[in-house]
Amino acid sequence: DKQAEYLDKFKSEIKESAINYYKTLFSSMDSEAKVTVEFSE
Repeated sequence: DKQAEYLDKFKSEIKESAINYYKTLFSSMDSEAKVTVEFSE
């Protein structure tokens, strides 16, 4: 399955992108916000 292969290949990049997205999102609302991200597998 091409989608599963793609996700496996880029898993760490996808996670890093998600972390950066949420940190930026919440920091824009509150500069002192602390963001903890937990992924379920």
